[in-house]
Amino acid sequence: MADRRPEPAPSHHVLPGGRGEAHLPAQQPPPGEAARLPAPDVDARRTRHPEVAPGQGSDPAVGLIWSIRDRAVFDRFRTDGRRFHHGALWCSWIADDAARPPRVAYALGRGVGVAGVRNRVRRQLRHALADEQRGAGLPAGWYLIGAGPGVDDGAAVRVAVHGLVERVRAGAGR
Repeated sequence: MADRRPEPAPSHHVLPGGRGEAHLPAQQPPPGEAARLPAPDVDARRTRHPEVAPGQGSDPAVGLIWSIRDRAVFDRFRTDGRRFHHGALWCSWIADDAARPPRVAYALGRGVGVAGVRNRVRRQLRHALADEQRGAGLPAGWYLIGAGPGVDDGAAVRVAVHGLVERVRAGAGR
């Protein structure tokens, strides 16, 4: 038996006498419209428009009330703090004439609600205390404000804060 190779199938792309390679023109077609990609920044660490301030975060604090960050102050709340209650709110207050503006921290446990509720109550407390400071002013000192369950209504928080601050004012006069 003789070894016979099968003949290739006829193709329109094969030139006569060729080896089955397609004929492709060497020229490229004219370029179309360029892809719409943003231009790269020259310096990736800088913005393109440095004259405009970034729009992130909230407005800067006015400075009516400062926060408490020192661990020693929280220890002093246990020993030196005077406790006041009004409704579901409580306050531990340390009188200090040097604490101007007043320093405030918040203690909101899981009994108040889930994290979103606790954050909302903290914002409401902060806003109500700032209103009290703008109004008649808070007595100088350090405040640890806490809340129990059922304090998630903004109007109720404002009334409770006002009552709590009135009790602190009355206690400061002693």
